[in-house]
Amino acid sequence: MTDQAMTYDTAVNLTANGYTKTGYTFTGWNTQANGGGTAYTDGENVKNLTTADGETVPLYAQWRANKYSIQFEGNTADGGSMADQAMTYDEAASLERNSYTKTGYTFTGWNTQADGGGTAYGDGEEVKNLTIVDGEVVKLYAQWRLRTPSIVTSQSIGKHGDTITLTGEDFEPNAEVIFTLHSMPKEIGKAPADTDGKVTLTFQVPFDTEEGDHQLRADNGIHSAQTGLKVLKTAKADSEKIDNNTNGTPVGTGIQSHGYIPLVLVLVLCGITFGVLLRRNKLK
Repeated sequence: MTDQAMTYDTAVNLTANGYTKTGYTFTGWNTQANGGGTAYTDGENVKNLTTADGETVPLYAQWRANKYSIQFEGNTADGGSMADQAMTYDEAASLERNSYTKTGYTFTGWNTQADGGGTAYGDGEEVKNLTIVDGEVVKLYAQWRLRTPSIVTSQSIGKHGDTITLTGEDFEPNAEVIFTLHSMPKEIGKAPADTDGKVTLTFQVPFDTEEGDHQLRADNGIHSAQTGLKVLKTAKADSEKIDNNTNGTPVGTGIQSHGYIPLVLVLVLCGITFGVLLRRNKLK
């Protein structure tokens, strides 16, 4: 702007402001840069700003940082709500934490376009100067990813009675997850997912599970995940096997007791008889 000529006792309208400042709104003039002097509005009619002939009176432009707001859009969310967030140009602030939900999906952040093709921002990210326009409403759209749950086991091969831990992730937060063993099928337990969609269950391999390959499945009513489990044959002791005879005598090796006792008696009697006969012959 060029200087404006003035004459004492002659009122003149101040020249309209021609300055600009990005992200700020012009609010008027002041005789001090910090706004502590005499203030004048843009184009105000003034006179006698000084009594000194030839003096130059500086007037300093005054600026106010623009105010704007952020509007959070759920973008197909089926739960939750969020209020607008007030912002000031050149002042950084953390975005409000997301409170929208969408069944079967997980929130991944914000974007200036609903289809995710604009500028992306993380949940709670510190931002500033999203617009330079005073009073503008900046829309941020929630972005969603379809949940794809998965589970893993502490061991993929086990025997009857083995203790196995199942760990799952990306399930619906706070939803109950039911675990089943197929192809029986047999429910082996249930547990709630935490706020991050993670879930853990420890179980023992049922003793009535057939040996071979099986599937462990986790289901929360919306999504399911599965992983394999191979069950090995459990060794059983043979020490208590019973034979098929009527007296129920345990099967074993060696001479059976019911045949051994009579044989000994016969041998003893024969020995006694032979001794008696031999003595009689000597006496004769």
